[in-house]
Amino acid sequence: MAIHENAPVAESRGQLLGLRVSRFKGQIRALLTELETIGEVGEFKIDHGIDLKAEVRWFEISLIQSALKLTRGHQKRAACWLQIKPTTLNAKIKLYGITHED
Repeated sequence: MAIHENAPVAESRGQLLGLRVSRFKGQIRALLTELETIGEVGEFKIDHGIDLKAEVRWFEISLIQSALKLTRGHQKRAACWLQIKPTTLNAKIKLYGITHED
């Protein structure tokens, strides 16, 4: 039986991905719970359409804030968590005027 040198790395990457997915699911559940609490879910009206840009912007800002909170403001780790380049994250932080407070 051959031993694969990359097996532990692949396994740890798989575990890391599983952890990321689990955290993301937890954030989604928490967000839905919060929305239900304030009455947003179930009362969403689309009579006049949805402003997709505004919704995407809001969601992106929320994810960036969550990543910064999770990493205690460490942008490089937050970018890794979001699976984007640190320069992209920094540009979005500037674009949206996001600040991180512990």
